[in-house]
Amino acid sequence: MTTPLPAPAGLLLALALFLGACTPGGQPMPQAISIAELSRLLGGELLERDATSGEEEFLLTEDGHSRAVALRLFVPLEPDRAAVLTRSQEIHDSGEGLERDNSHASGGEVDLTYLRWQGRRWVVVERYAAAMELGSSGEFGRVESLDLARGLEDSPALKAVLIHSGGSWQGLSMDSVELIPLDGKPPRSILSQPVASDNQGACDAEQDCWSATSTLKLLPAQPGKGMAAIRIEQTLETAPSPLKQPAFLELSAEDRESLRSRYDSPAAPPREQTTTRGTMVFEWDGKRYVLRSGKNIVPAI
Repeated sequence: MTTPLPAPAGLLLALALFLGACTPGGQPMPQAISIAELSRLLGGELLERDATSGEEEFLLTEDGHSRAVALRLFVPLEPDRAAVLTRSQEIHDSGEGLERDNSHASGGEVDLTYLRWQGRRWVVVERYAAAMELGSSGEFGRVESLDLARGLEDSPALKAVLIHSGGSWQGLSMDSVELIPLDGKPPRSILSQPVASDNQGACDAEQDCWSATSTLKLLPAQPGKGMAAIRIEQTLETAPSPLKQPAFLELSAEDRESLRSRYDSPAAPPREQTTTRGTMVFEWDGKRYVLRSGKNIVPAI
């Protein structure tokens, strides 16, 4: 009779881990995370829900700084890996309660946390806190995830988050986007572009009025290029001031003042309006997206 030889210890351990991963105790990676679970993972403390916005936040102290953190986006990257985008605001205890600097000039801080799912629990792989500041009054705008590369032969899969960042100042409003790759490295923008602006809150009778908007679309990658191209289509609506027209200068002083008063009133007559459209295409150059065709028509403020 042949006596079976004992298996090497390393082989037994590998087999045990494999069988453990296949047992019902192992669970697929969740496609979301709660703010309570994220707070626990990072060692935070849940704050009372904001009475005005109803938003949930947790208090987190890192590197000697205390911040109020809000969950913005959960992005699955692989079957066992995900990225979490949060917004943080620096906070301090004034002696009369927690206070934060949400002045008009202060944006929302951008945090990225990379997680790995280990069967039944999340593990923090990497965290970049307050890596960037975008927006105003302690906030940045809406966010979404994009698939820049789908794991083609010449390029690994790559997702990114698109963050809108803007604000309003003295009747002028603007919005721009920053594209942040989810590649595990410190957050950086690989595309920065204004996408909207208007002067609707500061457009009096003597001012030209404008409103510009944009839509962003990913284009299929060209042969030999693993990264998608980006097309931004823009529309600019312009309504020139009637007081700048040659016919206005031909009126008497009394008639000019009367016309000025009409256009300064809440019931001002409609202006003639012109529409301009433009398209820009950005392509990947190995480090960031660069403009290949078109030009920006969104006015600066």
